[in-house]
Amino acid sequence: MRFGNQVCACITNIGIECFCSKFALSKSEKVVIEVFNSLGQRITTLCDKQMPRGFHEVVFNAINLQSGVYIYKIIAGQFQEVKKMLYLK
Repeated sequence: MRFGNQVCACITNIGIECFCSKFALSKSEKVVIEVFNSLGQRITTLCDKQMPRGFHEVVFNAINLQSGVYIYKIIAGQFQEVKKMLYLK
């Protein structure tokens, strides 16, 4: 996690089939959050908009997904982060 001129981001499980992406922006930026399956196919775009400085969270409902490993990518300005997420039903 980084903050300052970057983005602080994490994904936590907030329920059986929901995940929450929490992040902080040090300035107003366009934010894109995408989820991909293990084959690299985009499953969904959770966010694709300009967001103001401050703390934000985006909820991802995974009810229609199979158990498995998924990749999420967060882009905000010059910041880009790609991480794995394990989903078990």
